Amino acid sequence: MKILCLKCNSNLDANLDNFYFSQEKFQLPCKACKKIYRDKNKTKRAEWSLNFRKNNAEKIKNEKKVYRLKNKLKIKIREKKYRENNADKIKLKQQIYYESNVEKKKIYNENNRHRINQRERHRLNNDINFRLRKSVSSSVGEMIKKQNNSKNNQSILKYLSYSIDDLKRHIENLFEPWMNWNNRGIYNRDTWDDSDPSTWRWQLDHIIPQFDLPYDSMDHENFQKCWALENLRPYSAKQNILDGVRKTRHKKI
Repeated sequence: MKILCLKCNSNLDANLDNFYFSQEKFQLPCKACKKIYRDKNKTKRAEWSLNFRKNNAEKIKNEKKVYRLKNKLKIKIREKKYRENNADKIKLKQQIYYESNVEKKKIYNENNRHRINQRERHRLNNDINFRLRKSVSSSVGEMIKKQNNSKNNQSILKYLSYSIDDLKRHIENLFEPWMNWNNRGIYNRDTWDDSDPSTWRWQLDHIIPQFDLPYDSMDHENFQKCWALENLRPYSAKQNILDGVRKTRHKKI
């Protein structure tokens, strides 16, 4: 089947090598003509695009949000594939950005320390997801640091196979009757009373401990195993201490 290009009047094969179209649409300019148009009107198209984004900022923002919500898995797979294929490029880019902005970030933090601390304290006290994310990020950073490496300010959300909200729901589903988000904490033998559940505390625990799954980056296969949802659970802070003292190993999954 042939299609007549409206611009150059050429009869071309009706395929995606020659046209941008769905099978229901015909009578369109061919790819070659569109490329010529784009090349001749780069400045004009850039100005139009800039003005469109300015005049439709809220609409574009909402459309992107809806798309991300509908395509979470697709986006994660695409981003993971991109990271795997461009690991060196990404690492270099992050290093350059970090080194180029160290002083700028330092100055901003120094000038806004009170505001930053106040905002973070408020979120830690009122936002369970934020508190959970900070906790996981800190734990990941400590492990990578022990392997003489650094997270380089990379977000854990880009590497986890689930969202923080998914993690929150997973932990809540495993709560024992006495557990809630307000009694997460460390074991204190001076306040812990075995007969009084209101004194008990729980911790986010790895069924296969982190030290059995060492990783020096979030791209490491052990990172995914260590932080897989099925390897995480809420666990009595006291029992966690006792397991360590007794050298008790968690049952491996």
